[in-house]
Amino acid sequence: MNIIINPQRRTALACTSIIILGLFVVFLPAILHMDMMKNGFGFSFIGGFVVIIGIIIIIVFGRLAGLFDNIMKPENILAHWTYSPEQKAASLNFKLAVFPSPISMSP
Repeated sequence: MNIIINPQRRTALACTSIIILGLFVVFLPAILHMDMMKNGFGFSFIGGFVVIIGIIIIIVFGRLAGLFDNIMKPENILAHWTYSPEQKAASLNFKLAVFPSPISMSP
């Protein structure tokens, strides 16, 4: 059986880098010894906002990933089609007749 990659889980895991970036921006004013009254609070606010949005994205896509995993379990498959070699050949011939190749072999 083919392994199906869960795109929701990949998105949730990729969002952890967004959270790390947001945490870096939160602490950036302290690292650079910025004046908090000029730009520091703005950086901290935007970084905190990014962290909160990242957490929300991880929760949403984590739940979608769990649902996707439950749907794709082998015991939950509703139907599985198999075709004979004759049916595969007929389907291929039909597709080639209806959708010709965009690459032309003639000069």
